[in-house]
Amino acid sequence: MSKIKVNISVYFQCADSKEYFLFQVLNFGKDTDELKFIFNNPSSGTGGMYSESKNEFTGSELVRLQPEITYHSKGLLHIILPQYNDRISTEYKNRQIRRAPLSEILEWSPFIRYTVVNYNLCKKPSASYKVVISANQKLFDGTPFECILFLGAKDNLTPLSKSTESTIRVPDVANGLDLLVCVYKSLYRGEMMRIRNTDIQVWSTNNIIEIVEKKRPA
Repeated sequence: MSKIKVNISVYFQCADSKEYFLFQVLNFGKDTDELKFIFNNPSSGTGGMYSESKNEFTGSELVRLQPEITYHSKGLLHIILPQYNDRISTEYKNRQIRRAPLSEILEWSPFIRYTVVNYNLCKKPSASYKVVISANQKLFDGTPFECILFLGAKDNLTPLSKSTESTIRVPDVANGLDLLVCVYKSLYRGEMMRIRNTDIQVWSTNNIIEIVEKKRPA
């Protein structure tokens, strides 16, 4: 196995100075850049659910300990649901999604939106290499927020933040590329989902990870 070139965990801090895990970024490529993003830590007793629909439970949902999103050097961007015992196998979702190869990214290019609804799911023991988004009472107040992850060339300027936003930059995640994390307040309060063939409705308060289309940071 090749040596990990980048291994950084990003946390956010609430007003009481308590730190919560947001995500981890790794560059595991040997001869090329290969990026992996992890949004939960299985040792903390949390997992993730993959669903094709935000509107209802279809019965096809998959729950895994550590879902990942990978952005490969040639531009392949997909979700991985890793194997963690002998009864299941690794599954790859969104194989058809291709973006610019990492070496060709210039302007800030978004690729992941992460909506945090439940702070209690954001758990991970303190990491050796970490970046902490400073406390912001208007942003990390216990209500949902979303962060959008961008990749861009190192000579791009960092966008200015409003009082209800936070922007951090993680340098050198790949050759000539920085990672930009833009955090905003969110009006999201969970999806009302109707279970198929029943009249039961439930509130989903899971944190949500999505692959997003290209747009410029605010």
